Amino acid sequence: MLIFISLILAAGVCSASSVEIRGSPLDTGDASEISWNATNWPAFYYSMNEAGCVAETLSYENTDSENPAIGASPTNNVMDKGELTYSTHPYIKKYMASIKTGVTTVNKYYMMPWFGQKYVAVDGDAQKITKLVLEQGGSAKKTLKVGESWNLGKGYNLTVKQLDLDGGKVWLALYKDEVELESKILSTNGEDDERTFVAKDDFAGKEDAVYFVTYVDEAFKGTSDCFIILKYTWLIDKDDITSIEANDEFGALKCTEVAEDKITLSNDQKITLEMSDTIDLTDDWYFKVSTAGKGTDGGYLFYPAKKLINPGTYEIRGSPLDTGNLSEISWNATNWSSFYYSMNEAGCAAETLSYENSDSENPAIGAAPTNNVMDKGELTYTTHPYVKKYMASTKTDATTVNKYYMMPWFGQKYVAVDGDAQKITKLVFEQKGSAEKTLKVGEFWELGKGYNLTVKQLDLDGGKVWLALYKDEVELESKILSTNGEDDERTFVAKDDFAGKEDAVYFVTYVDEAFKGTSDCFIILKYTWLIDKDDITSIEVDDEFGALECTEVAEDKITLSNDQKITLEMSDTIDLTDDWYFKVSKAGKGTDGGYLFYPAKKLTIEDKTASQEGAEEIPDKTETTDTESGSTILEDETSEEFSESGVEESEEFALKVDDETGMPGKDLPGFTFLSTISGLLAVFFFSKRR
Repeated sequence: MLIFISLILAAGVCSASSVEIRGSPLDTGDASEISWNATNWPAFYYSMNEAGCVAETLSYENTDSENPAIGASPTNNVMDKGELTYSTHPYIKKYMASIKTGVTTVNKYYMMPWFGQKYVAVDGDAQKITKLVLEQGGSAKKTLKVGESWNLGKGYNLTVKQLDLDGGKVWLALYKDEVELESKILSTNGEDDERTFVAKDDFAGKEDAVYFVTYVDEAFKGTSDCFIILKYTWLIDKDDITSIEANDEFGALKCTEVAEDKITLSNDQKITLEMSDTIDLTDDWYFKVSTAGKGTDGGYLFYPAKKLINPGTYEIRGSPLDTGNLSEISWNATNWSSFYYSMNEAGCAAETLSYENSDSENPAIGAAPTNNVMDKGELTYTTHPYVKKYMASTKTDATTVNKYYMMPWFGQKYVAVDGDAQKITKLVFEQKGSAEKTLKVGEFWELGKGYNLTVKQLDLDGGKVWLALYKDEVELESKILSTNGEDDERTFVAKDDFAGKEDAVYFVTYVDEAFKGTSDCFIILKYTWLIDKDDITSIEVDDEFGALECTEVAEDKITLSNDQKITLEMSDTIDLTDDWYFKVSKAGKGTDGGYLFYPAKKLTIEDKTASQEGAEEIPDKTETTDTESGSTILEDETSEEFSESGVEESEEFALKVDDETGMPGKDLPGFTFLSTISGLLAVFFFSKRR
């Protein structure tokens, strides 16, 4: 079964502390409707092979005259009470046992997606739902020997009590929390109904409702033990029923329509889409809103998102395409949230994955299941750099820096050095507009990738501060800055010759303020920006990235295409890179006998609790910056900001100086206490580079 989030046991996936599942961004200046479902927001449940699975919808409709409809003007940003609705309904799905065999004792049940999760509506009643605990896929098998117990989940266990190979009989018992619920003697080689174990009970207000199914596929004798093979097992927890009633509240949403065939929730209070803000809807659903004017005709952008924090490996799905009803095959940041995206950055939707038939060897991708071959060079991934201003130049009058070039690369935030797409490096650190870092004299700020910034000296009376930038305990550059002068005098810009470029910028920070605390002197730094000048990725023609090979490499654009033909096998997963792949439905699931498929990316949320056991305690992080990455990675569980996009700040800790290395440590005296030699050295260090 294909679901929007699937646990995938595979190596080579990207990792993060949490994951944002982004819906397609909507432009209020050019919106015909405001609505999301499973095809444009992968937080909703979706399975290509289940008819009717697109059951969930989040939509807005102006029905109240108190405020004008959501529109282009930033002041048209209020959803009045009842105008935002979430709706879902049950749909029929057959038990695997009834699909794969001739069994008649069970036939169908009712799936009901509920806030993106797989629930079952008991006997088709949407008001009584429970989570689907287990469902074996069509090819899945479970082998059990006599006396062995199978842990099904939620306290349920299935045990083989006895097995008579000669008589073709097996005795199975179902338990919950060590209490036997039901047992049955089944055939191991007879008719399908005789091989099927169906457990029923009175629960959720229903009589004889099914809660467990399994099927005995085979029995055999091994070297020393006798075994059975079970297939098509299905289980819900009859003791854990969610009853949905009118006026039940789920965050900002309240149940307004509760019936057997449909559930509708709407906002109980007005929702204001504040510019550059995050608006919570439920515990893990929220809207993100751009700054004013980022949309068409002065409008703004916004999208729904869901945050995932539980450890595991997840699938980030692109919009599914129906080969029987195609105008084009293409994905970008608006319909696949694995691509980098920031609503406030013009030109950020730089990545595209697209297919175009250009080879006559095989027909174009189309409705027939045999029209499923992408010939060599027909699938292309393209990306390019785009201009972005340093935060220091955006927020101050500093002229020493102006712009750099972002370049999304397989969904990650890279910088094209001096605008050259052939020379890229990861953006290590970028403070958002409101982020501040407070440092005292001698303190050490770890920026990431081995870079550290230190306050060597601070002269409050003279309005001067001496900063030094290190990497791996080697001083790279230091500078004496003003703490209260002109913006250029407060800005530390580090340059070097790297990536084949002369005097390329790799570090920027800005001294916002200096002050004396109870016992120590401090400075406040803002708009800090860093790339790793020693870790450059050079992209060249014929470089390979999984099934894709670089075919066009220039300063303004990179293009990759498939080096071998790609066959979209039905009901299969087709790898493109280490963590990108296509998923394909069964034949006939699309229009006119066509099939469905979508691109997806694997991404892992790490279990930090386990990895940090026994580690030294680290002080709390400083304020984090906006990630807003289309790779859907949020490096921490803090909320994002939208003034500009950035990367998380690193952990901080104090570091004592080794007198021989000159690394920061104990508090050094102020400038007025410098020795004559130190005072002379300060002049040379004004713009020193090592």
